[in-house]
Amino acid sequence: MTADPSVGLLLPCNVTVELAGDARTIVRLTDPEVMLGGLGASMPAEVTAVAKDARERMVRATDSLKR
Repeated sequence: MTADPSVGLLLPCNVTVELAGDARTIVRLTDPEVMLGGLGASMPAEVTAVAKDARERMVRATDSLKR
């Protein structure tokens, strides 16, 4: 955010959670790297690094939900 404050508009960490029946939950997350799309190349390296880190953390979090 300090590299480019406008990135807050491009890197939402949107999450939805919904009940999908007995003891089942659906969790959907917005991939921050995908949100950057074609803009990634024009973004400061700090911004793309944050998107990559956020994605890696989100993958770990969703993997832990599968257990």
